[in-house]
Amino acid sequence: MIHNGAMRRLFWMGVGAAAGASGTVWAQRRVRGAIEDLGAEAVVAAAGRGARTVARRVVAAVGGRP
Repeated sequence: MIHNGAMRRLFWMGVGAAAGASGTVWAQRRVRGAIEDLGAEAVVAAAGRGARTVARRVVAAVGGRP
């Protein structure tokens, strides 16, 4: 029969392994999401939005269409 202390150690080792595995999966998903957010298409889209915003403000300041 397994000693009571050994069972506790085995239990907590399993808990630690599960926590480590789930933490690794979570970190991988966060990193992949960050890479997608910084991808070329996202950067181009953000630059386009910024340019349109600046253009609208310049037109409004000069007295063109609102």
